[in-house]
Amino acid sequence: MVVVSAIPALWFTDFFIRDSWQLYRAQNWPAVEAVVRSSVEDTRPDDENEGYGSAAIFERIEYAFTINGSQYISRRVGPFERWNIGKHTVLLHKNKTVTAWVNPKNAYESILIRERRFGFYAVMTLAILFNIWFAFALLSVFVNARYQQAFFGHILTLIAAGLILGAIIADDAERTIDWYIVVCSLFGTLAMMGISLCLAVWFKFARYVAGLGLVAGFIGMIVGAALQN
Repeated sequence: MVVVSAIPALWFTDFFIRDSWQLYRAQNWPAVEAVVRSSVEDTRPDDENEGYGSAAIFERIEYAFTINGSQYISRRVGPFERWNIGKHTVLLHKNKTVTAWVNPKNAYESILIRERRFGFYAVMTLAILFNIWFAFALLSVFVNARYQQAFFGHILTLIAAGLILGAIIADDAERTIDWYIVVCSLFGTLAMMGISLCLAVWFKFARYVAGLGLVAGFIGMIVGAALQN
């Protein structure tokens, strides 16, 4: 349990610190005029020496800028870009002139967006949740066996949170009100069951939380389907 919970806790913590540090440093980087050379939905390699971002993003934004007579090409839109809602290809179309923020000490490091967006808060939330999960794992192993139940409750809750987050940031999903109702009702029911397991360690009435979640989820899916029709 310690190993399983420690891996995502350390990964998300490292990811959040790394991209937050770039976001912080970029606030003092000089602005340079850049031109978008390519803006398509695609996958791309991970090559830091060429200014590439993560290969997990299913779109490719390539822009060029010139510093001291030398041209640089980058595909890094901004920190936490894989977690942000929406597509960059809509706003950053080909041949558009944009502002790039460039590291004065390393021109291969540049970004186009330096504001805190949805991705910043999503990764921060996941980092906190996984570290709490890791803390529960330590308690369940070294303190008291009753925390094992809470640990498995956390597993259900985090799985539900991850599924909801994954559905929200999916590029090919049409996010409407009825869509949100159905998705949140479906995975929210799983989250309520996990929460009830955690609460049951200390409170006897916790089983009613799971029942309430099942009823609310069932009603939510019916309402969402009715709105869609």
